[in-house]
Amino acid sequence: MDTVSHAGWGATVIRAKSMVGWAAIAGALPDMIPVLYGIVRYGLRFFSEMTSQRFVKSPTSGYMRIYYFTHSLVPASITTIILFIFTKSAWLLSIPYFFHILLDIPTHRGMWATRIVYPFSDFHVNGWSWWRHSWISMVNWTVLIAINFILWNVS
Repeated sequence: MDTVSHAGWGATVIRAKSMVGWAAIAGALPDMIPVLYGIVRYGLRFFSEMTSQRFVKSPTSGYMRIYYFTHSLVPASITTIILFIFTKSAWLLSIPYFFHILLDIPTHRGMWATRIVYPFSDFHVNGWSWWRHSWISMVNWTVLIAINFILWNVS
């Protein structure tokens, strides 16, 4: 799914006003970390190559390792355990992060498919490419807006 809707889902699943901004960031974080890596590693060239789709069609192996790592349940689980041990509530931000990964499993394929237990395995599910099937984004955004509309009017 797209990064903006991941942020929206993060804010939706963690509705506490004190955490909603952080929840949105946590929901988008698996995509934001590789982008930050790309910016630091490749500078302004990264933006032009992303915009022209060259990078999307042929990313570097270093970028893909970061992408697979941030989309894996293994480091997400380890981070959650560490947060749970040392904080009283910050570990809750793992929920939007996990939700991001779970949404990406059926909506990514090929080299962009979510490597579920990376770095231990390259195992992945070839789902539908959300960027090639507009109905996926339409359903995603419709459900996201509907849930927020309902929750907003109930509370």
